[in-house]
Amino acid sequence: MMTDSMAKVQTTIADLIQDPNAEDPADALVRVERSKAIADAINRACAQLPHRQRQVFTAIHEHEMTYAEAGEKLDISRETVKVQLLAARKRLVKLLTPVYKEWLLS
Repeated sequence: MMTDSMAKVQTTIADLIQDPNAEDPADALVRVERSKAIADAINRACAQLPHRQRQVFTAIHEHEMTYAEAGEKLDISRETVKVQLLAARKRLVKLLTPVYKEWLLS
């Protein structure tokens, strides 16, 4: 599941090499690969969210809706949006913390 916001994270090495002010291509490649790994990890974690939490998280973070807009689109109250978003964020932190620790050690 590639989302718009995850696609923004990914860049190509060709784009970085074409820029005369770009970093060393080897360093750029490492950064691009890490960005791809991060995007993949976030996508996998989002896929594990309960349906409603995933809907709310996507509405707020990918479609950049306000709480009121997300609530209207999903036919839930603004308060329910806030509760579901908080639950989604907490679950994502729990799911992504081991991945983050692994990256720090590598």
